[in-house]
Amino acid sequence: MDEVGFLKNELAHLQGFLQDAEHKRRSGDASAAVLLWQIRDAAYDAENIIEASEYMEKGNKLKKGFMGAISSCHGWGRENYTY
Repeated sequence: MDEVGFLKNELAHLQGFLQDAEHKRRSGDASAAVLLWQIRDAAYDAENIIEASEYMEKGNKLKKGFMGAISSCHGWGRENYTY
């Protein structure tokens, strides 16, 4: 399992803890409010990291696909690229 897969798995666990903490908070457990805030913060961070990783991965695939299409249409190899 890669790091993003691991993070997605951990996020699923955090969501379970969020549900439990929310139930405890509604039952009047004062310490659950702090726990709930901390878990939500961690879950938001994890979601942001996952989204950023997926965005970067899609961008890399598009870039490779675009450059591959150009080079195959024009018969160019990487040695013909000028930077």
